[in-house]
Amino acid sequence: VRNEQYWGQAPAIRELRYVAIADPAARRVALENGEVDVITGNAALLDAVANNAAFNRRHRTLVWPNLRSGFSFIAWNCGERRGRTTPFVDARVRRAMTHLIDRERMARDFHGGRATVCTGPFSPHTPQSDPSIEPWPMDLSEAARLLDEAGWMDRNRDGWRENERGDPFTFEFTYPAGTTTGPAIAAYLTAQAARVGVHCESRMVEWAAYGQIQDGRDFDALIMQWVQPAPEVDPRQVWHSDSMRQQGDNFVQWSSPTADRLIDEGRRELDPEWRMAFWHALHRHLHEEQPYTFLLHTPTIVFINRRICNVHTYPCGLVIEEMYIPAPLQ
Repeated sequence: VRNEQYWGQAPAIRELRYVAIADPAARRVALENGEVDVITGNAALLDAVANNAAFNRRHRTLVWPNLRSGFSFIAWNCGERRGRTTPFVDARVRRAMTHLIDRERMARDFHGGRATVCTGPFSPHTPQSDPSIEPWPMDLSEAARLLDEAGWMDRNRDGWRENERGDPFTFEFTYPAGTTTGPAIAAYLTAQAARVGVHCESRMVEWAAYGQIQDGRDFDALIMQWVQPAPEVDPRQVWHSDSMRQQGDNFVQWSSPTADRLIDEGRRELDPEWRMAFWHALHRHLHEEQPYTFLLHTPTIVFINRRICNVHTYPCGLVIEEMYIPAPLQ
């Protein structure tokens, strides 16, 4: 509800109402029925309405690179789960997992080619990101070599890898219910892992349980997305070893003295150019260590009723305060 006591210029729109609709198809129906004025979409919905003249007469389609779109990733538990050290404590294993994944194909298949491959946690549209870093390619031979080097080999010639104790390389991939891409990524990762002798099992959980899983470090690997709320973000919250404690956001339990030093020094540096040098070094260190497999940067896709006027896209999103609805259409 608009704050009539606000000191600045009052927005034209008096009230905003948010409706949670998980299913993209149901969101489209709500938009077309006039139940809502604005929805977020995905590539499938974008393609579905591209040539729909009736839809496009009534609605405006907005697609733009938004800082808050963030990036998707697979998080590897680099510590213990239920008292057992996961295979992903070794950076070579984590990088091997990244080499299993064809991210260019994911951008095409899941996002209609509108997404870009991600190399680290900073938006490529900001100076915090190092543009010289090239993404690791899909390379099954390199994945197999790294797994061999890390001690995971097919020791009994059954086609599956074991460590020197004879423990099989088996891990669980967790993804949330209600997503369109989660099951497809789980199936793809399972198939790719099998090609190098690694057994992957998938687990679908309700989104409400995701926070508990992270806080309890009760996962081997899971898929998520972070958003970047500002052109420059403080990496301490996610990447510093101090953030492993008290259910902090370093839920992958990745501990690196190098990262801690870069973060601490970067946070103390007041000169922007020198500070970016620390963030670029951190970006490269994360690229080498792969506590996440950084997947894709995706654009923001929004469909909005044309009765809403003065709509402009900005790097940080839409500005509601600028919008208005002409009196005859209210």
